[in-house]
Amino acid sequence: MDRLTNSSNFGFIPLSTLNVASQAPNPTPRTETPAFPEPQGIPTVHQPNEPSGDRMILFMQEVSNGNLEAVKSFVAQPGVNINYQLSKEQDWTTPTALHIAVKAARMDIAEVLLNAGANIEAKNYLEETALHLAVDGGHLPLVRLLIKKGAKLDATDQINYTPIKIATAKRLNHIRLLLETQSVFLSIQKKIQQLAKAPQEKDAGIRLLFK
Repeated sequence: MDRLTNSSNFGFIPLSTLNVASQAPNPTPRTETPAFPEPQGIPTVHQPNEPSGDRMILFMQEVSNGNLEAVKSFVAQPGVNINYQLSKEQDWTTPTALHIAVKAARMDIAEVLLNAGANIEAKNYLEETALHLAVDGGHLPLVRLLIKKGAKLDATDQINYTPIKIATAKRLNHIRLLLETQSVFLSIQKKIQQLAKAPQEKDAGIRLLFK
């Protein structure tokens, strides 16, 4: 996976042509909108305590299609696992709904999913989090949203890239600056919290803060 030119591309592989044992993915530039098949005939993904696979695929399809009201309706239903992941047979990158929304640059849907309890640190088959995808796609508003929601800046993907490393490699300087600034802020905040736990050691605490 070359971060400068290629990366993961969502979309179900037609089951009639799928040969998992011999067919390796051929990454393409991130320009396509995820495409999903009709749920009829798609086998149920084997995840315990889940609604039917068809129902969850419909949910994923509504996310992919950008149908905000339908997504809101789905997440309000009891028993819907917001962190459901597609199988490798359905999409080799095994995305969650949040991955799909971020990949499609749908900030409104991503926010609905996060507010409904989507795992912001969920990883796909390439070990990418939503923040990896937002940075890789150059989606600054989504990057801001994910940072606000507490996304980890040091999460690494399958090739050991952090979001900051992706921004640097793709020369997305405005996103890199935002991530680096947030990283420094979090580092200072952590040191201040450490200082607050030991106020009697003021001199040591000041040294820690500026270390």
